[in-house]
Amino acid sequence: TLVSLDAVSLAAGAKFTFPSTHGLLVVTSSSAGRSSVYALTSTTVTSIAHDATGFSLVMGTASRINVYHNGSFFEIENGFATSRTVSWIVVGY
Repeated sequence: TLVSLDAVSLAAGAKFTFPSTHGLLVVTSSSAGRSSVYALTSTTVTSIAHDATGFSLVMGTASRINVYHNGSFFEIENGFATSRTVSWIVVGY
């Protein structure tokens, strides 16, 4: 079982990359005032409780925190024009 908790200030356009896993991802942005929950399976991100106002499942979406698989890894990307504080926890295996 893997449990990882991280929090970082992501500059505009910055990305955080983490290895492919199977499990649950909870992402929050205190700066944006938003949260979402996703299921991660190999190369797929599936919405469980998706806040479409603050998050997107597509890389490069403006004015959103983007959560997606880039072909090799899962990434969390800041699509806002200014930095955002983003926290996440992955519970997986």
